Amino acid sequence: MKKLLTTVDEDNISITDAFEAFISAKTSEGLRTATIRSYKGSVKDFLKFCDDNSYTDISEIDKELIEKYKLHLLSMEVSVETRNTYLRTLKTFVSYLIDAEDLTPVKIKLFQTPAKKEVTVYTDEEIKQLLNCRYKDSKRFSELRDYHLMLTFLLTGARRSTLANMLVEDVRFDDDILILRHIKRNNVFQIQQIPLNPDLKVALKKYLRKTKLIDKGVGYLFPNVEGKMLHPDTISSNMRDMCVVAGIKPRACHEYRRTFATKSYNTLEDTEKTRKLMLISDPRVMKRYINEDMGMLKESAQKLTFVTQIQAPRPLRGNINKGA
Repeated sequence: MKKLLTTVDEDNISITDAFEAFISAKTSEGLRTATIRSYKGSVKDFLKFCDDNSYTDISEIDKELIEKYKLHLLSMEVSVETRNTYLRTLKTFVSYLIDAEDLTPVKIKLFQTPAKKEVTVYTDEEIKQLLNCRYKDSKRFSELRDYHLMLTFLLTGARRSTLANMLVEDVRFDDDILILRHIKRNNVFQIQQIPLNPDLKVALKKYLRKTKLIDKGVGYLFPNVEGKMLHPDTISSNMRDMCVVAGIKPRACHEYRRTFATKSYNTLEDTEKTRKLMLISDPRVMKRYINEDMGMLKESAQKLTFVTQIQAPRPLRGNINKGA
């Protein structure tokens, strides 16, 4: 008797095996190690949820499972942003399975985020306290270094990894330019330049004269006590400690970047100039205007003297009445 073809054999693919294949595929695409690590960390909770609830095959990933997982996320004591990070990575994983035709399309909606809060920045009073803290005239190298690190954060809006990699030679006093070295994909440096703020120029000249880094042959502008690169995590810790010494609430280093952006915009009243000073742009676009606009940016940077104004406020010359 002939056997009738009544069923089709299906290849069972476990969720765990599918995720490993997903990671391999993304790695081969050349994604950064940090991105791959983020994928693994974000989906780790989903994989555990599936294991705890006996979901093993990718065919079981459907709308019902996703809704159950979202309820699970709501039960966790984490922020909405963290829940949505988990869901975004899960969406990427599911899209990979759908593209491979291993999964029936399923939509994953993110949680609704609360209204965006006002951007937090350092107040003028807090900046004044930082500028006048005891680190300013300290005889200890580490404290004097951290003070000038704070000033460079405040007057450039640079990220901590950028300042960690800054060299003494990156401060071009004669040209009024700062060279910034950014770590990009595959740990490749991207070198850009911004105008050297006049207040920062004076401060860094004094800093180099006191520390004698050039005479000692130290390459890094803000090195550790051994003359080597100061780790970004150490920078964060030191900046928090400095806030405590100054008597203000400790904040993350990125607060300086937000403060610089706000102060720059309020001073220049020009979002385009602020964007360029912040180097917020695709690097390929930046190459088209950084050289031709450097003169304009230098002129703009000369106006950013809010540190001087906060530390020693004085009326503008034009507002002083003769004979007063």
